[in-house]
Amino acid sequence: MLTNLRAQLTCWFVALVMLVYVGDSIFALFILDYQTKSEIYQDLTRQSQEIAAAVEMIDGTPTLSNWAAMEQKRNLKPDATVQVFDRNKHLLERYGPIGIGNLQSGFLRHKVFSTYTALASDGYVQVQVPSKRHDDRIYDFEVGKLIRGLFIAIAIGICGWLYSGKAIEPVVRSLRTLRTFVADAGHELRTPVSLIEGSLETLEAELLEHGISTDVLPIMSRASERLKNLSTNMLLLARMENPELELRKVQLDAKEIVGNVVAELAEQADHRHVELRINALPSASVFGDKDSISRMFSNVIENAIRYTPEGGTILVDSWRQDACVCVSVADNGIGIPPESLPHIFDRFYRVEKARSRDAGGSGLGLAIVKAIVDAHGGEITVESNVGKGSKFLISLPLMSSKVALAGA
Repeated sequence: MLTNLRAQLTCWFVALVMLVYVGDSIFALFILDYQTKSEIYQDLTRQSQEIAAAVEMIDGTPTLSNWAAMEQKRNLKPDATVQVFDRNKHLLERYGPIGIGNLQSGFLRHKVFSTYTALASDGYVQVQVPSKRHDDRIYDFEVGKLIRGLFIAIAIGICGWLYSGKAIEPVVRSLRTLRTFVADAGHELRTPVSLIEGSLETLEAELLEHGISTDVLPIMSRASERLKNLSTNMLLLARMENPELELRKVQLDAKEIVGNVVAELAEQADHRHVELRINALPSASVFGDKDSISRMFSNVIENAIRYTPEGGTILVDSWRQDACVCVSVADNGIGIPPESLPHIFDRFYRVEKARSRDAGGSGLGLAIVKAIVDAHGGEITVESNVGKGSKFLISLPLMSSKVALAGA
């Protein structure tokens, strides 16, 4: 859990920094684009004005033949297209590469930058250059930013991981203290609860011996049983959430474990007049702690029994899917409201506190289930409709996939 929290903090930190970096890059790209275009248009304007000064008039028609001859003598490969138009904007001459034969200024067809200078009322001189200068500068900027962004993301990720580790140290200490408290409280509760149970049994035997009957003792016995279950659940939850815990994992048959749990809870279901059915289960080997997995299935099925009214039905089913075995527990009980679904695996969470207390729930059962599922690398999901029932689906990795991972 803490590793996931640390990873989430790091990801958020990297995302926020990179968001600022991207915003700055977009702004810088806009400025670079504007500056580059301004430089290009300034150069084009200067060139067009210089070339316009070299225009000669022959029979009232502008020409650049002398200027072109001088340029050829310089033996320079021209990169600009120079075009001469008459007063009616008809193309008369072209020098250099083939350009766009329209008398226009601006970024033409996203290929060339163009500008022109009027020759009084006798025509126009137009200069065009390819957009390569602009495109190369933008490309170099973008590639540079991308490469720097990758290095920055890696550096920020490392820094974020180290910083988040420092940031969650108080949380780690608090959780460690909480786990210790829960475990100690569970241990401390066990001793007085055992004494209370023993005393109640002795008192009940003496009352029966003297022919005295009372309704108080059964109430005290049920309260004692609830305290005993609470202490057991607290110890188990503290154990499952201990990062230093090493479960005694062995090869298990999911079919056998689920079948045994259903058989153990059949009497409880009959007592509440609920039908507990199980479909034919496939044999599936999983790698896990037997006691923990048994408790996991027991808590889910007990939860279904607790919240299924008389005459209801609970169906336990299982199947293989990819490299997992899936076990579902579906009931037609009271269901869970949509707003409560995200919280049902939280510790001490009750959908309806009064109703849960009446049913004997402590709010730890499903939290224990989630902790056991996570400790075994599985997943648990729930679907529910109020008044129609709930369906819990647990998937655990098959033994073969675990062996493959260990071999890798």
